[in-house]
Amino acid sequence: LELLKRLLNILGTGTPAFRSRAIKALGIVVDANPELMGNETVKQAVELRILDESSSVREATLELVGKYVITEPELANAYFPVMAERLKDSSVSVRKRSIKILRDLIVNHPDIGLK
Repeated sequence: LELLKRLLNILGTGTPAFRSRAIKALGIVVDANPELMGNETVKQAVELRILDESSSVREATLELVGKYVITEPELANAYFPVMAERLKDSSVSVRKRSIKILRDLIVNHPDIGLK
């Protein structure tokens, strides 16, 4: 829990490369406890990084979110608005990542009702 708090605090600091690595570290922590993606504090931190000024950070964050919305579809509605907003991102790689996640979500869970 203390490690998670520290990790969430540093997500918005440092260079884009550092923030991308911090997101990947968060992914490792969440791998150990996937329920953390539903935690409101984690969700807020992730949403802020999806809006990061650096496209590499936005893409790394989408990758993290995508991994869990596909395996835990109940998280899809929580993260859908920010994923959908990235369809209009200035970065082609971020738009492609968002499209891939949403496509995979719909293909793997055709009965999901996204809001």
